Amino acid sequence: MQSASFTIEFPESLPVSARRHEIEAAIAGHQVVIVCGETGSGKTTQLPKIALAMGRGGQAQRQALASAEGR
Repeated sequence: MQSASFTIEFPESLPVSARRHEIEAAIAGHQVVIVCGETGSGKTTQLPKIALAMGRGGQAQRQALASAEGR
């Protein structure tokens, strides 16, 4: 079975994208990472893409990515 080829884009206008390398380091070094940011900063849309770009969440791995939004 062939895997699909795709490019993950990180819009520079979003604060989470601007701090992507810092977030990657936190994910790599800790089991749990809490990211706080303003509404519209890209937390919900960019964090899963960051984890995917790091190779997290593949079918062969037993890892979970959870996102919670306190209201």
